[in-house]
Amino acid sequence: MDGIYSFLNLLLPFEWAEFDFMKNALLAVLMITPLFGLTGTMIVNNKMSFFSDALGHSAMTGIALGVVLEVRNELVCLIAFGVLMALLINKVRAGGTASTDTVISVFSSTALALGLLLLSKYQGVSKYSAYLVGDILSVSRQEVVLLFIALLVVGGVWCAVYNKLLLISVNRSLAASRGVRVVLYENIFSVMVAVAVSYTHLRAHETTLHL
Repeated sequence: MDGIYSFLNLLLPFEWAEFDFMKNALLAVLMITPLFGLTGTMIVNNKMSFFSDALGHSAMTGIALGVVLEVRNELVCLIAFGVLMALLINKVRAGGTASTDTVISVFSSTALALGLLLLSKYQGVSKYSAYLVGDILSVSRQEVVLLFIALLVVGGVWCAVYNKLLLISVNRSLAASRGVRVVLYENIFSVMVAVAVSYTHLRAHETTLHL
């Protein structure tokens, strides 16, 4: 990381670049942008424009459940609830009873309301409000490295399943007729988005929570 910081000092001769927390914020943005860019295109193709937003708002509920269950690791709570919510959204929208955006909106509102209710009852909302607001300037060196690893993992999975996901987004019936396991790949994509959103959501906010 020291070598990267030295390179940034040469590349960015600005006063703000003299501070490590500003470099961390810049590097975090450079990691998060392609991470969400890769998944965002397929989210739009599948008419799931509110999907990542719903998962981001579910962070409060993940934290609330962690508080209730006395789980100290926030990342485990966020990812577990995010993955569960993503799979439930997939299950409901596959039934075709409502549009995808409607299903996601209902889950998003319900999850946020449940999180606020649980936190209000047990420890208070204000203590955990940083998870909804956050501060990217609080990202540390270690978190930048972990974001890079997340980018590599998501990029690898994306390269492996992109063609199948694209075919599914065009026509689910056509994809099934070509031997593509539609439900499986939709769940893989949803879990990948859930993990990416939950992880980056926590890493961008958790330092602010402890200040």
